[in-house]
Amino acid sequence: MAQSSLVKRSIKGLVIFASLAILANVIFHLVGFGQAPLVVLDEDIEYYLKPQMSYQRFGNDISVNRYGMRSVDFDREKQQPFYAVIGDSVIYGEHTLDQTQTLAFILNNQLKYERQDESIVVGSIAASSWGPGNMLAFYERFGPFVGNTAFLVLSSHDRSDIPYMTRRLTPYRVVEPTSALHDFLQSAGERLEDKVRGDVIKLPFKKRLSLSEASLVSLIELLKRDYAQVVMVFHATKKEAINGAAKGETYYAAIAKKHNVEFFSTLHFYKALYKEGIESHSDSIHLSWQGNQQLSKKLSELIAD
Repeated sequence: MAQSSLVKRSIKGLVIFASLAILANVIFHLVGFGQAPLVVLDEDIEYYLKPQMSYQRFGNDISVNRYGMRSVDFDREKQQPFYAVIGDSVIYGEHTLDQTQTLAFILNNQLKYERQDESIVVGSIAASSWGPGNMLAFYERFGPFVGNTAFLVLSSHDRSDIPYMTRRLTPYRVVEPTSALHDFLQSAGERLEDKVRGDVIKLPFKKRLSLSEASLVSLIELLKRDYAQVVMVFHATKKEAINGAAKGETYYAAIAKKHNVEFFSTLHFYKALYKEGIESHSDSIHLSWQGNQQLSKKLSELIAD
């Protein structure tokens, strides 16, 4: 009798557990978990977005083209006006923004309207946590993307960013989650891991600075070869914009001058937007869709006719 009662309690417990798991899965699916953007691991690039994939993440559309870009699809062999926006998660747009709210998408539509040319393509060459080394390796692998203007968007932290120094394997997923609940548990584990672990590569700042700068200079030379115009854009964090000061601004301005490319700093540009009541950033570093909209207008003004 006791054994029978134990079996019944065990079955009841399993039923309750299964029911709660199903309910949790439904809830997390409704929140937006379940479809995690995937990347391909690469010895040189470190990782890049898996080409020709589409996802729904937290209610936002994410589409990746044949070259692993979160932007409209196109054929680089086809002759058409091409503009590149190169960077990290600031350009990628995070998963809190819909594809239509990313900088490349907004700029693409804006240029088509302003120039009355539907053939214009703006490509977003970017992924979260990329530094100059990742950008260079990606461009060498999938490029050249010959075009009109290339915007190289960099932040202060990119000065010393080198491949394989992040806390996790990637800021994305390599394997698709089995369910929304699985996706959530992975995300929670990653957040915890970020807080516990430090950077994987323990190199002195000056060494990382040197390696990152070498990659940046090589990338600049490739872009100068392939584009009629190259503009280095310094992206200020929210704190930098509000304070009106950033070490990265001086650093990138000097590199741009030395290698004969145009330079634009968003430092005072964002500060002015905040004074107008426009919330440029969605967090400490990434842009809100309003910020992308305003920056798109500015980049359009910088394009040489």
